Amino acid sequence: MERKKSRGIIAILERTVKDLNLHANTLKPLEKRKVLDLYENDAELIIESIDLNSVVNLFYKIENSAEPVKIKKASIKTTFENPDKFRLELLLSLMSRK
Repeated sequence: MERKKSRGIIAILERTVKDLNLHANTLKPLEKRKVLDLYENDAELIIESIDLNSVVNLFYKIENSAEPVKIKKASIKTTFENPDKFRLELLLSLMSRK
């Protein structure tokens, strides 16, 4: 289903992170590629000091969003200071017509 006004991947991720009361340490757009008749917009999201429950909630929100966002790459690392907190690095992509 195509929407009348498509939002960018950065706006979608900012809203998702804010809805979960998280803080993105890094949120930056990457390249935009044309794939067949669609455009693929990539973005990098890094969140530090996130607990495992918040990671699961974030993945759920991304997977069930109204926009076609997919996770291309995910990296979760523990920290020495607090083993219950993680460093989450995501490479995400949004498919759009423009």
